[in-house]
Amino acid sequence: MENNTNLSTTERTDLSAPRTLELETFASSISWDGSDVFSRRVFNIWGESGVGKTSFIKAFRDSELVKNKKVLFLYPTEGDSVETIEEFIAACAETVRYPSNPTKGEIIEERLENVQRGKVNPMISDDSILIARSSIATNKKPYVNKAAAASVGRTEFEHEDLQVQIGLGESKADNQAEGFLDALPLQSLGTDVIFLILGRMEELSISIKDWIRDYVIPAASKGAYRRNIVIITESESPFELHSSENSLGSWKTASNDFRLYPLVEDEVYELALSQKIDPGIARFIFIESLGYPQIAVDTAQRASQGDLNESGKAKALSFLDQLEAADRLKIAAACLPKKLYPEELDALYGKGKGASTLSWLKGLIQLPIEETDDGNAYSIDDNFRWVAIEKARSEKEFKTYRNRWAPYGRVVRNTSSKACRSKLALLSGLNWMDTELCSELFDEKTIKVQELIENKGEYFIRKENRFRITDFLRRDLNKIALNLHPAGSDSIHDQALELWEKQKIRIKKKIEDAKRAIKIVQEEIHKLTRKQIETNAHLRAMKKKEAKGEAVYPEVPVRKENGFRGPLIFSMFFISLVAFASGMVSNFPSPIISVAAGLIALFVGIALIPGWKKNQPLKKEYGMITTSSGIPIRGNLEMTRKIREREIALEELQNELARLNEELSYSYIEEATPLESLKEESNVQQ
Repeated sequence: MENNTNLSTTERTDLSAPRTLELETFASSISWDGSDVFSRRVFNIWGESGVGKTSFIKAFRDSELVKNKKVLFLYPTEGDSVETIEEFIAACAETVRYPSNPTKGEIIEERLENVQRGKVNPMISDDSILIARSSIATNKKPYVNKAAAASVGRTEFEHEDLQVQIGLGESKADNQAEGFLDALPLQSLGTDVIFLILGRMEELSISIKDWIRDYVIPAASKGAYRRNIVIITESESPFELHSSENSLGSWKTASNDFRLYPLVEDEVYELALSQKIDPGIARFIFIESLGYPQIAVDTAQRASQGDLNESGKAKALSFLDQLEAADRLKIAAACLPKKLYPEELDALYGKGKGASTLSWLKGLIQLPIEETDDGNAYSIDDNFRWVAIEKARSEKEFKTYRNRWAPYGRVVRNTSSKACRSKLALLSGLNWMDTELCSELFDEKTIKVQELIENKGEYFIRKENRFRITDFLRRDLNKIALNLHPAGSDSIHDQALELWEKQKIRIKKKIEDAKRAIKIVQEEIHKLTRKQIETNAHLRAMKKKEAKGEAVYPEVPVRKENGFRGPLIFSMFFISLVAFASGMVSNFPSPIISVAAGLIALFVGIALIPGWKKNQPLKKEYGMITTSSGIPIRGNLEMTRKIREREIALEELQNELARLNEELSYSYIEEATPLESLKEESNVQQ
């Protein structure tokens, strides 16, 4: 690394974040050897603002990890903003980088320029027919295509006037996508990966995002224009929390998140030492920057220009040596933040101790502490700060202060005001929120919560109709809350937990109901399918008999012979009823005759019932005969209809079950788990 301490801030930024381990991890996750359905196509470099995402991408592009590989980089968002597809393609042409073959990079740049101007040059391909000409072409010209030539044993083809029609709407977008991909090298011709670096997706125009999603990605996935493209984006949240307009369509399932954390202390320390900075000040640079690369670069630059020096070091040490160890630690703790906010010092010293400690600090005559220009905070001279911190750095008790200060420092850096931080602290204990929960918890103050979310949208992430504080802020706010216990936070937590337990019971009951319904429908489908299989087998058997001229239904005459039983039974019962009725109104001896006739008719009808019941299945089967050829299709079609109805019902139930399971993941309160990353733990040296 260069030792020139007069570099500008912009120039030094790229030197500030070596991130060797992260770069190696990122490179190992890329499919260098090819692109298939399981390849990772999109990488989202994410982390809070100022963590160094852009510098990381540039460091990867310039690293030794890619210099020995045949890769092409396109970085259309590196310069000025682009609004149209033509500007996007032109920006790609201006940022072509082909480390292993600069000459080839120049050719690709020229091709992209031609595409941007509406021209597509003749292409030579080994896997598809890629023959195109300018729209003004009028002469004959031979075109060689290896794949096409090999397929017919020829080496060249002569075509009449070929024109590329650059029209409007979908046709134009499709042609632009194909022309753009045509200008990029094929993997089979010696290019491992094409990196298309899009930066922040929200900064791209809607037309460009739509074009990439709907035209470039489908064309690059298969067919004549297939390319091993890897898209790199950067954002402040994982892919699953991105808005739908930033979706990458069919490559959504091939997307991956790569979390970037602030630099650890050793990385900042080595950076500072490489700039010939005093080791004591080098440690202080991490304290000042919290590992955020740009702040580390700025502080290192100040140190290299003499803003941080040992002037007054002896005087500061003399003053600190006169104090008791506990007082020296309190002063060193006060030197951790760049600004001391009276209302928030409890985060360092414990609940209820911040104001009294600040009063004590202001009473120390030899301590260089002053009120800031806005009158809202206090600051201690930077040279005194690094001396006090360096003196206390190795003491065990000081590490406790550092552990408390790190999340507090990040929250102060990432939020705009004390008032905003106080409101966020009350909400930080909640996992996912929605309008219903806010109404239950905050009553008439719900409007203020909604205004906070609308006005400070950068502090929140949304998913459909739910929202929560962005992950890196929420984690640090939770740590601060453990020390401060903001008024009302415990009550909000307990109410939300109670509401969630009730909601969880309701959701789980609906899930069980949905599972039972799914099982019933699946069993019905299974029974109907099995019956349909039997019916189809019966149909095939009948067709074979019919083809041989055999009787398809030998039992049919039996059915016809016994077909009178139903009407006869009805007639007997009717005669019996009439006889009984007439007997009741007639004079002797007619009643006796009528009753006897009625009994005879009744017994005959009853005697015919067993035979009638036995004949019903045969009649039902006979009723299936609806065609001249005697093929029973009506029952089969009915079963097909029922199966389809059950399948639709099953799909709806499965969708409902998926929705309920997803709803169960949006808990109001997240169980407390020690999710400290190894990288963050290494920020505090043991």
